Amino acid sequence: MLTLIEQSATPSTPSSLYPSLREALSLPTHEGARVVALAWLHELDASVAALGERVTGGVEEGERRDALHRASTALRQLRVTLREHRAELRLDDRRTRRALRRARRLTTAMLTRYARNEALAMVHHAPSPRTQAQAERLREQLEHDISRGHASLADRLDTVIARTSARLSRRLIRYTVVRTLGEERRDETLGLLMARRVGNELARLTDEVALFDALHAKRTLRRARRRFERHCAMLSPFRDTHDAIAAWLSVTEHGARSLRSVRDTLRLAALAKTRGHGALANLLNDSAADRSHLFVETWRHGSDAFVTLQQAAVQALETLAMTADQHAPAHSPMDTPSSHTPHALPAGHGLPMEIERKFLLHGLPPHAAVAESVRIEQGWLPGTLIRERLRRTTSADGSSRCTRTIKVGASNARVELEEPTDPALFAALWPLTVNARIRKRRHLVPDGALLWEVDVFLDRDLVLAEVELTHVDQLVVIPTWLAPFVVRDVTNEPAYLNSVMAQRDAASNDPSAR
Repeated sequence: MLTLIEQSATPSTPSSLYPSLREALSLPTHEGARVVALAWLHELDASVAALGERVTGGVEEGERRDALHRASTALRQLRVTLREHRAELRLDDRRTRRALRRARRLTTAMLTRYARNEALAMVHHAPSPRTQAQAERLREQLEHDISRGHASLADRLDTVIARTSARLSRRLIRYTVVRTLGEERRDETLGLLMARRVGNELARLTDEVALFDALHAKRTLRRARRRFERHCAMLSPFRDTHDAIAAWLSVTEHGARSLRSVRDTLRLAALAKTRGHGALANLLNDSAADRSHLFVETWRHGSDAFVTLQQAAVQALETLAMTADQHAPAHSPMDTPSSHTPHALPAGHGLPMEIERKFLLHGLPPHAAVAESVRIEQGWLPGTLIRERLRRTTSADGSSRCTRTIKVGASNARVELEEPTDPALFAALWPLTVNARIRKRRHLVPDGALLWEVDVFLDRDLVLAEVELTHVDQLVVIPTWLAPFVVRDVTNEPAYLNSVMAQRDAASNDPSAR
């Protein structure tokens, strides 16, 4: 019996990768995993360089935060890729693991400060002036820590990544495969491997949620959060390859965000207690308990739907593993959305529709106040027949997403065309919206199959609740937590359209408004 040793190479830069990561799913596992890892490594190098450029003066805090989040995301995805595919990659490199773990600690420490600062926003609805005063003092301390830590973080992170990146790239580009002469070559594809792992994951996620619910301990919280985050990181490079994969990924990402929110709130409560802010610590602990309960109930109620979504994702991965799209446009998974060819409208479904009901509220329901929330800034470009909307959505972890949207039609059922946009393009267009902007905090409250969005406007005294539907005649049952706060249905009142309410930006000291 003879043994053959094959030496092969994978492309070293995303520009020379396969036409898309969709094709990586049809490659042998040892090759497809390397393509994914190299793509994340290239993104990590680029994002760390961008972070270093943004620590200098004259750059907005939001830009530094976005650069930090981009670097942290690439680092997390790279670490998960190396861990999940360690058998296929055959990279037993403790030195690299230690370096990436150190880099992760550096980015996590800074992102934690941002998350704590964001979590303090809910204290605006605190029941006592004393608690609000404690929150304001803690916020000032956190902002000081953030401003002081950026320069040091960029230098240390660049040092760690620069040494590690070159070494890891060399090991990923070239690899050795040992085969026996005369044996048929049967390599499992990356897509089939991932389909098998996704197929086994729902039961594990459910077990982690049940254990977390039973004990409510920090250890079980950490285990559940890491399980959700690892699963998201494994699938996220293939989000755009199939709608079923994107749908299942959105479920697990919501779980990961919810658990991170619980963790960040508990950490903030511990920090408040150590600094002598007892009332604030009690409020934050209560908030963390409410968020935990909401997450567990949401996961339980959606179990049947989750099974369907998971099975659809498995089937999609199996299909993609067999047939790669040879005509897909060339791009790296880390390309900015604006560099992609626009997605075609769904076949057989006509134009994408936004069907919603909107209600005026006399206040923010407590159930919504403790739910996951995001900050939204919207502005409309000048126009008469066409009014294009720009939106920047900032999550609790500091990450932001920019979109451009055009809506046409009646307020209760409109054609909605929306696409992500590059932050640089957003920044260039944003000053044109200075005369038509709104700012609000959106609280996301799942309720069965529906998702209620409760908007607290930051530039006026107004609270609205919206819910998106699948068809115009769908019956809406107002949840018990919301019903006492509803004033009336304002779906068909033009005065409550965001585009109508938009006004000149009152934040005169906002550099982006100039």
